Amino acid sequence: MSRNMEAVRAAYQAFTDGDLDRFIESLAPDFVSRQSIAVPWHGTYRGHDGVREMFGKVAEHADAVYEPSRFIEGDEHIVVVGDARLVPRSTGAAATVRELHVWQIKDGRLLGLEVFLNAPAPLLTALGA
Repeated sequence: MSRNMEAVRAAYQAFTDGDLDRFIESLAPDFVSRQSIAVPWHGTYRGHDGVREMFGKVAEHADAVYEPSRFIEGDEHIVVVGDARLVPRSTGAAATVRELHVWQIKDGRLLGLEVFLNAPAPLLTALGA
């Protein structure tokens, strides 16, 4: 397994373990996260503080769990396909949506992440989008 893949897998393991601090520490200090325009927490978040802010916004709207199922490695990108289980606070009705994560990574340093999702309109409404 490449150094880049090890870094991405370690970040997901920290997230799965519920260790937000370990997850954030795995990111480069100048990390940039771009969240889908479809969700209320959309936007660009920079650095460790920005990532904490993003997770805080997610938590305001929903409980969220992500389960990666496929990892596709390129030179300086790793694409992760998986399912996000979202439970909107407004309804409590769980929904699972397909999510695509595109990581920018170099020499094992997690530099950036873009998130894309395919969510039905009723779920987006329940999230407050």
